[in-house]
Amino acid sequence: MTPTKYNTYQSYAQNYKARLSLTNKKAVVHLESSNDISFWNAILKWVLPAEEFDFIPYTTTPTGTKGTGCSQCLIYKDFLDKQMVIAIDSDLRYLLQEPGINAANYILQTYTYSFENHLCFVERLNSIVQTVCGLENDIFDFDDFLVRYSKEIYPLFLMFLYDSQKQKHLTISSLSKILTFPHMATWLDNNGTDVIKELHDRVEVELMKLKTLYTAYNHDDEKAKYIPLGLSEDNAYLYIRGHNLYDLIAEIGETLCNALKKREKERLEAIGQHENAVAVYAGTKTFKKELKTTALYYSYPEINKISSDIQSIW
Repeated sequence: MTPTKYNTYQSYAQNYKARLSLTNKKAVVHLESSNDISFWNAILKWVLPAEEFDFIPYTTTPTGTKGTGCSQCLIYKDFLDKQMVIAIDSDLRYLLQEPGINAANYILQTYTYSFENHLCFVERLNSIVQTVCGLENDIFDFDDFLVRYSKEIYPLFLMFLYDSQKQKHLTISSLSKILTFPHMATWLDNNGTDVIKELHDRVEVELMKLKTLYTAYNHDDEKAKYIPLGLSEDNAYLYIRGHNLYDLIAEIGETLCNALKKREKERLEAIGQHENAVAVYAGTKTFKKELKTTALYYSYPEINKISSDIQSIW
C-alpha cells in the first residue's frame, strides 16, 4: 500500500470512529457487503443484546468506486481496535491458518467458509420447513442428506486444501462447478440419492487426477491435521463454498415445501375439506425467503467460536 493510500484509509477509519459519539453505537463493523449485515447483526445481538453497531458495507475508494469484499476490509487491518473491527467470511483462511486473522487483531470471521454455511445448519433447516408449511416433514431428512453429502465431498476437499498450499491444480472455481447442481425433478427421491450419486461421480474424477499428481499424499495425515480445527467427514458441508451449498439447499427446500403442501391439499380434498385445501397455499412464506431471515441457531461449535471472539473484544 502506498503512503498516500495508507493515509487515506487511516483517515477513513478515524472518521468512522469519530461518528460513534454522535450515533451512540458500540463500534464500527466493516463488512464485505450489504448482504452480510443481517448475519452479523443477528449474532452481535445474540452476544451483546444491549449494544448497537455501525455497519459499513463498503468504502468509497480514492478513485470514487465502491470498495467491497474481504480484501477491502483487510485494508483497515492496521487501524482496528475496540472502536472498529472488520467481519469477514473465512473462505479457506481459518482452515489454512492464515496468520493474523483472529479476534486478537479485531478481526471477526465466520469460521465456516462463509455466512451462507451457517444459514444451512441442519437443525435450522427443519425448523424452516415447519415455519413455511405448518406441516410435519416426513419426506426429506436434511440431517441424513448433509452427512452423506459431507462424506462424499470430504476426501476431495482435503486434497483441495492440500493442493491449495502446493501447485493449485484444482481452483476454487473448478471446485465450485463440482458443487453446482442444475434443477433436478428428483431432488427428494430416496432422500437426495441422485444428488449424492452425481456428486460422487464428479468427486471420483477429480480425485483420480489429483492422486496421480500427489503420489505421496496421505489421507489420514491430512484428516488428522484438520480435526482440531473442527472439520470432519460428517460436517464438511459447513466448510465448502457456502454459496453453492446455499443454492442447493434452497432448491431442495422449495421442492420439499411444495411436495408437503401438495400432499396435504390432496388429503383435504379427498375428505371433502375443500376450503381448508385451498388455504394450504394461502401463506406467502417460502423456503428461500425464510432461509435468509429465520433466526440463527447457536448450538454448534462453529458459531460458538464467533460468539467467543465477540466476547473477547467487548
